[in-house]
Amino acid sequence: MLAAVLAAIVFYSFRQSGAELQSADVFTARYNLRLDSFRHRLDVLISQLEPTGNKKKPDIAQLNQQYWALRLAFKRWEYLAEYKDAQFVKDNVNGVPLPKPERNSFGLNTVEPHGLQVMDEAAAEMVKPEQRLELLAQAKVLQEKLNQYRPDFRIYPSDVFEASRQAILRALSMGLSAFDVPGLGNSLPDTREALLAVWEDLQYLGTIAPHAAFLAMQQKFPLALAYLEQHNDFDRFDRAGFTRDYLLPLYRLSGEWHRAAGFELPGERRSQPVAVNYADDAVFSDGFLNAFWYSQLPAGLETPEMKELGRLLFYDPILSHDNQRACSGCHAPDKGFSDGLPKSLSGDRKSVVQRNAPGLLNCVYSERFFHDLRAESLIDQQEHVISDPKEFNTDYFKIIEKLSGSSVYQRMFREAFPEQGDAAMNAQNLRLAIAQYVAGLRSFNSGFDRWIRGEIRDIDPLVREGYNLFMGKAACGTCHFAPVFNGTVPPLYQETESEVLGVTENPNVRPLKMDSDPGRGAGKLKESAPYYMHSFKTPTVRNIVATAPYMHNGAYPSLESVMDFYNRGGGIGHGLQVPYQTLPSDKLGLKKREIEAIIAFMKDLEDNPFRASVPESLPAVEAQPALNNRKPGGVF
Repeated sequence: MLAAVLAAIVFYSFRQSGAELQSADVFTARYNLRLDSFRHRLDVLISQLEPTGNKKKPDIAQLNQQYWALRLAFKRWEYLAEYKDAQFVKDNVNGVPLPKPERNSFGLNTVEPHGLQVMDEAAAEMVKPEQRLELLAQAKVLQEKLNQYRPDFRIYPSDVFEASRQAILRALSMGLSAFDVPGLGNSLPDTREALLAVWEDLQYLGTIAPHAAFLAMQQKFPLALAYLEQHNDFDRFDRAGFTRDYLLPLYRLSGEWHRAAGFELPGERRSQPVAVNYADDAVFSDGFLNAFWYSQLPAGLETPEMKELGRLLFYDPILSHDNQRACSGCHAPDKGFSDGLPKSLSGDRKSVVQRNAPGLLNCVYSERFFHDLRAESLIDQQEHVISDPKEFNTDYFKIIEKLSGSSVYQRMFREAFPEQGDAAMNAQNLRLAIAQYVAGLRSFNSGFDRWIRGEIRDIDPLVREGYNLFMGKAACGTCHFAPVFNGTVPPLYQETESEVLGVTENPNVRPLKMDSDPGRGAGKLKESAPYYMHSFKTPTVRNIVATAPYMHNGAYPSLESVMDFYNRGGGIGHGLQVPYQTLPSDKLGLKKREIEAIIAFMKDLEDNPFRASVPESLPAVEAQPALNNRKPGGVF
């Protein structure tokens, strides 16, 4: 009997191995054919753009047709190219049309924008001769890069499974929002073409690894493609319904199928964790992203004892030099873990700190921290606050000395770090505990989350309309990426962006003046470039109602004032000189009803299960009885 079972296992493994190798031939060949098609369409476009000796006006309609053929060819190739060679695509083919620092350079060398997104901006004004020349110049640069590109990898079923899920995330968060067509805008044909390539490959997988999830996809995927073909009005497209009814089910089904098919899963292929939790199929949920990847904390540290220690420390003003200010002084739970002030009060209670206190709910889902992105982790972030003369104005030696006088804190440190015994109370463990508490401030259970996950049937039509506008016409979703709705870039969610908006010093004072805060341009020496001046991190809009006033300087008191700023085109739209503004300066043309809908959507993202997290009392400090008067949360 045992021999028969072993023989069956060997036979099945051999069959799977043979099918895997055969399918790798198919997928690799398809990849190369799609790449060749992309190159060919680029060659055709260049030939059409090349100036000729006659004075006949170019056929703009034909040029547009060739340009769209190029884009569709790129989209067919993109999903596997992004998966297998994302850096090549980002650096050479489809990076954002903004200058950036050169990677792995000791100096501050700048890489000027090039590639399809720059081409798209030129293509939007192809009637102008100078824009046709720019399009031609960019196309030739891309042609050179592609001609030099020689992929040396094979594509296996595991690659197709994981890449297809990334493609669905890319469609949901970037495709439907027209992220990579900044000039022409309508990305719905792009999205359909990308998903069509995915479906072609998944259908082949269905012949070698049939499963009930694939059978369900056979029903769902063609309907999704048909929907995109039939509903091609960008401004009217129902992104909420399409995401809920098609994209999210397809993402879930592909995960179920992959796990059941027997091919390697991402966790089996990589030694290091990644940001996206592949085992969680619910995109709009707390489990979708791996909080430990962002916090850089070991998953095993998230124990009840660690959480409770971190919570008490967060609300204990013993961390400040005068025992009056706690972390919660600027990050109060009833205000979305912000403080409701334009700029937080400094330690002297007279002056203010440089910037507005950001909310902490879901702040963990970020590559870097602070408005200027100067901190690399939640632990690094604490260092700035502890030592800043305007904030805690102290050091870890003094804090540990005070905590050591409390028998309760000594016990809690030992329980949170049992392997360290009496040596557990130290600066590193204090940092870990606070970081763990802040990393745990996660919430993905708003009314919108529950609706789009299919847990509730109905949602306010105004909220649904607001999501469609947020991710479409209003272009909010091109910077505030779903599902966190912050600046962490899909589909890998590993890089956090900042934007130059041209925020005013005071929107109610004329003449308007741009805020002088240099932002990211003064955050890290490596980023002290002109294009990062006045650039600030894109925060989440989840729980945004509670965190007013807005922007890094707190100059905008309401969501209505923020929407007016964006609707007019940011700083440039208000008549200011903003040389490197990343926000499009064109007016959005949003009507009053549309602005109300967007705000209704953002309000529906309210979800704060930590309002009652302030402790009733704090541990006594027997060695210094004078400290026992301190109030949970401090007196700020």
